[in-house]
Amino acid sequence: MATVLDHSTLPESTDDSVALAAAHERAAPSSNLALAARRFGDQFPLFRRQRPIRLSAALVLALMLVYVPWLVTHLNTAIPWLAWPFLLANILSAVCVTLSVVNGWSTKVTPRRPIVGPDAPEVAIIIPTWGEPVPMVLRTVLSVLEQDYPRNRLHVVVSDDAHNPELAAALDGLGVSYHEPPPRDAPGRDGAAKAGNLNSAFEFVLRTFPSAKYVETRDADDEVGTDNFLRHTVGQLEFDECLAFVQTVKEAQVSAGDPFVNLDGQFYRCQMLSRNFANAVFPCGSGLVWRREALEDIGGFPTWNLVEDLQSGVEALRRGWRGCYLTIVGAVGQHSPEDVANVFKQRGTWAIDTVRLVIWGNLRGLGLGQRLQFTETFLFYLHSFTVIVYVPCTALACLGLVPISASAVSCLLHL
Repeated sequence: MATVLDHSTLPESTDDSVALAAAHERAAPSSNLALAARRFGDQFPLFRRQRPIRLSAALVLALMLVYVPWLVTHLNTAIPWLAWPFLLANILSAVCVTLSVVNGWSTKVTPRRPIVGPDAPEVAIIIPTWGEPVPMVLRTVLSVLEQDYPRNRLHVVVSDDAHNPELAAALDGLGVSYHEPPPRDAPGRDGAAKAGNLNSAFEFVLRTFPSAKYVETRDADDEVGTDNFLRHTVGQLEFDECLAFVQTVKEAQVSAGDPFVNLDGQFYRCQMLSRNFANAVFPCGSGLVWRREALEDIGGFPTWNLVEDLQSGVEALRRGWRGCYLTIVGAVGQHSPEDVANVFKQRGTWAIDTVRLVIWGNLRGLGLGQRLQFTETFLFYLHSFTVIVYVPCTALACLGLVPISASAVSCLLHL
């Protein structure tokens, strides 16, 4: 059974101010990236020159129309065990490129519609945690409390799956609710992992803060980006009653050069804008605000997949809701996976979730454009298997074994 330590009023007294000051002393320091995002997070740079991009894409498609037929007619049939896998890998690459061009042809940048003034809807902010360092969680909580939004309209819920008494004590007096979901193996818990934590916290929100119209989910290690995060996202939800959720840009602290591509510039600056045009935006876990009604409509956070992010968006979209991508920095990760094991664990989870959802999930209700967008994501992960063809082909070429039978001039012209 969940245990709740509820501090539903925000710090006002001297004692509360002391607690807030103590939390600041103990919290992890904000990174320079997070400080910059607070100030300039509304000015996220985008790739706006669509015409050169479209011309380049059209040229690539034209070249593929020449290359693929040439490849089919110039296979080295003397070594079929190498030639046919090479052809299939090239066809898969061509399909992926074509689908990427079709999906990325049109983009949409959502106009800003921020709420102004103190009269703002109530928002519940759920911060699920499971063993993250207390200073890290405190930094996230403080960034939520100190953003530009009326504090009396915020209901912050830290949902602790680790049941850490140190965290409960650190949050005491900050004006937030500390919630302990049932243990992961407890009967009746709706979901074992993060989804179960979120569902327990969501039920707590429905009971404790029934007037909260919107629900934000924020990872325990993600600070708020721009100070106007909630004003912008809630403004979109207030403007369009058909919006289920608003997803924003996620940034993160990374090493110089971002060696593991944790910032995902291609995704946030290009692909999400195309998804926004096709109404195929999906939640990314943090920097995200849901309409409570939509979250109730899909039955809370899905527990069928490994993580709830992608599937929750699909469930909303196929029921007729719309998603929105807003080009402001909504979350800044305090750390990123920068070792091979954790990168493979994270990306592997995303890949498995996508493949499971596209092959076995219920996509009924999605339109053609939406299906094409999710198919592209599926093929993106599937395309990784072409590496086990291309690399050996390159190595075997050094031994004189090549999958193509053509003159040097012909290869030069077509490759």
